[in-house]
Amino acid sequence: MKIHNHKSIHIQSGFTLLEVMLALVIFSVGLLGLAGMQMSGLQNNNDAMLRTLAYQQLYDMAERVRGNWSGYQNGDYNSLSGSVAVAACSPCTTGQQASNDFAEWETSNATALPDGTGSVARDPAGNVIITLNWTDRTTGATNTASLGIIP
Repeated sequence: MKIHNHKSIHIQSGFTLLEVMLALVIFSVGLLGLAGMQMSGLQNNNDAMLRTLAYQQLYDMAERVRGNWSGYQNGDYNSLSGSVAVAACSPCTTGQQASNDFAEWETSNATALPDGTGSVARDPAGNVIITLNWTDRTTGATNTASLGIIP
């Protein structure tokens, strides 16, 4: 006759509460990382959009200068900055056209970009340098983009 020693043998099945809590913590940290990456991506996308708008504005002013080439040759685009009023003229002189171009461009800059302001100058070599500044909405830093027109 055999004698059996019956000890209670428990075979664990399922997960303990500690394992479930640890898995939730790891999962939560992963989700927070994904949320951070999403926020960073949105911010970078916004920065890229503003930079694209800035370069569109620069090319707009470049086309205005090319459209008034006589004004460029007369030096009407040598130094334009600040606030310029639109002159009511018909037909306009090249100088009036340059001032009107700049005034309309500045209005468009202020509409398209946060704190968007620009300037147009002519360097000693005769190149027109168009500069545009705007403020980054998230950091408050001033961004600058420039474009040169070589005659």
